[in-house]
Amino acid sequence: MTFMNQNEMTQPATWDDLKNLFPRQQRDLVVRVVSQLYNVEPRDILSKTRRQPETRARQHAMYLLRTKGKLGLSQIGRMFDRDLNSESEFS
Repeated sequence: MTFMNQNEMTQPATWDDLKNLFPRQQRDLVVRVVSQLYNVEPRDILSKTRRQPETRARQHAMYLLRTKGKLGLSQIGRMFDRDLNSESEFS
């Protein structure tokens, strides 16, 4: 998956502004912020790896997209190429 570069993305002023971005912009921004927080690569958050640091970062990113981005579970699942049955804890 490709990420938009810094010039293509508008940074929201607050987490509440996140819902005003397009879903892909939301995902890219959240993954970038969470990757810095957990000290993992953004591509590892989107990968299929089950290592604990990446898994925790992925779950945190999904949670933020659900609660702050107001995205639906099916949309979040598609963004992370995940089966929604295993990610239903975010509902």
